[in-house]
Amino acid sequence: MNKIINKTKDLIFSQQKSIFSSAMVLSLMIIVSRVFGFFRYRILSTYFVKEELDIFFASFRIPDLIFEILITGALTTSFIPIYIKYQKNKEE
Repeated sequence: MNKIINKTKDLIFSQQKSIFSSAMVLSLMIIVSRVFGFFRYRILSTYFVKEELDIFFASFRIPDLIFEILITGALTTSFIPIYIKYQKNKEE
């Protein structure tokens, strides 16, 4: 288990050499976040009744929307121009 954790730390904290590797690390972290979110909802559904879960889902709709807009928007607006510039000047 320690070996997996150390390799993951090395991957995340190492300096990325290309735009593609940076994008892959970000994509991987978003996927891991989604998987943990799925498990969170599954665990909550075992402990709470439907009415309490409806309140929970309604209360997190706006913060989740803000997160999606800010993170996805920030990644898209910062990544696409850099990628286009990189494609034009591959020598740099």
